[in-house]
Amino acid sequence: KELIFIYPQDYSFFLKKLSGLKQKFDHSLYAYCLMPNHFHLSIQTRKVTISKIMASLATSFSMYFNRTHNHFGPVFQNRFKSILIQDDPYFLQLSKYIYLNPVKGGIVGNPADYKYSSIREALGREPLYFLDNDITRLIGETKESQKREVLENDLSV
Repeated sequence: KELIFIYPQDYSFFLKKLSGLKQKFDHSLYAYCLMPNHFHLSIQTRKVTISKIMASLATSFSMYFNRTHNHFGPVFQNRFKSILIQDDPYFLQLSKYIYLNPVKGGIVGNPADYKYSSIREALGREPLYFLDNDITRLIGETKESQKREVLENDLSV
């Protein structure tokens, strides 16, 4: 419940590490949102387990945080929580949950205004940098424009 992202460079370090992990481990990143005291990721693993990816991310960020902020001890309170996504409707719900976090947290009124989230990439409003694909190409066989419209309407973007 303590802040883990205090300054913009904290968010930048985390995102740089997240990007680097895509080169190191075989996985796909479909959504992220970094909140001041926690983060959400939607990742599809392949050969490497989610535990290995998260351990690498948490360890490097904890070392950075402790060194940068003169902090000692653990940065993260608990082990990460993972949920298996088995169908497109749940995948879409999870994406909405991730992207609405800054709105529910009272940080922004519109999720597209939050700069520490991949929502603009997911909606095709920015080039794909972190994400492996925009959300509309991952969900069923509905036309991309219809999927984008559903997501934008549900998020009031």
